[in-house]
Amino acid sequence: MKNDSRILLCALLLALLSLAVLQAEAQVVNEDDLRKIALQGNDAPLVALECLPNGHTVWALTKDGGHIAVLDTAGWAVLRNIPLQGFGRGAELTASADGRHVLLKEPPPAGDPGRPKEMHMAVLDAATGAVVTDIPSAMDACLMPDGLATLSGETVTIWPFEGAPRSFTVPAAAFALAMDPQAKHVAVSIRPDAASMEQVPGMRNDKKAMKAALKFRQLVAIHAVLDGSRLCIVPEVYDLVQGLRFTATGRLLVYSVPDIRSGIAAGGHIDQVDAGTWGPLRASFMTWTVRPPLALSPDGATLALSSVEGRNKRKLTLYDMATGDTRLMIDLEQKRRYDKAEGELHDARLGYAWLPDGRLLVAQGPSIGCFKP
Repeated sequence: MKNDSRILLCALLLALLSLAVLQAEAQVVNEDDLRKIALQGNDAPLVALECLPNGHTVWALTKDGGHIAVLDTAGWAVLRNIPLQGFGRGAELTASADGRHVLLKEPPPAGDPGRPKEMHMAVLDAATGAVVTDIPSAMDACLMPDGLATLSGETVTIWPFEGAPRSFTVPAAAFALAMDPQAKHVAVSIRPDAASMEQVPGMRNDKKAMKAALKFRQLVAIHAVLDGSRLCIVPEVYDLVQGLRFTATGRLLVYSVPDIRSGIAAGGHIDQVDAGTWGPLRASFMTWTVRPPLALSPDGATLALSSVEGRNKRKLTLYDMATGDTRLMIDLEQKRRYDKAEGELHDARLGYAWLPDGRLLVAQGPSIGCFKP
């Protein structure tokens, strides 16, 4: 009994010490600690940001989705406004690696994540704002070096900016796709069957877990872009995959949320896969924000990820990609009267993005907050 008590006490002391170390290492800052930048020529609340690779141009989407303000970081003024149609719920913004194009993806309406709808997608010329490719309806889309890839039903279509499109079939395709920077591999979420589930080591001898996974969960399949052939299945089981993204540092990010029928508590997870071996990595992250931007620092070492606590209690956390540890938490909670007085009214959406020089930009109403870790 004494030994048991000592073991319990040691475990408790170790847990408290670990918590103290975590709190000591993870810095917490208030939103008022951000350098607030008033934008010349803008008075509309901003909900999405994307920094172009040139280092001085930022695209900022307004709350009503009616236009994009193109900003110059040298003087923090609006260079021009790009009018939008068909993005009333807003859009996710993604710039191409060369900075020539920006992809707009309409987010799905609130509802059952297991029954997503096809949405409006478009590619705009970053220099002029002109529409290069307009896809009225697709489940998901991603940019590639010389075009766009879309998922609709079980069909992946490659839309080159010059030339004819081509397609291939991904059996049991679900909701999400992503293409690696070299345009050699495409990752697609799929609905599992018994044969595909057998490729996950932890499922082979667990009939109960397999039964639940077949009903409520998904897998990620890797296909060759050249001919559409299936190369492998990532040996990991995920919840309902809502988004996939390759990084420039050789990782695949998998964003998933639980099936509402499973009884699992809500909340999104971001898991990582080694894009060299297609093996799952241990470090993962959690968020309570619906479809948050996955903003990677320029060196790929830090993930900025938004979340919420309660009603309108927003926070932005910076995570170490290698370990999953918290590096910094930006507390964006303020009382409504302060938000109103400072013109920072919001609907819980949060726009944020990294500049190539390592500064983090955060939308604060019609203004932008700037923080350099």
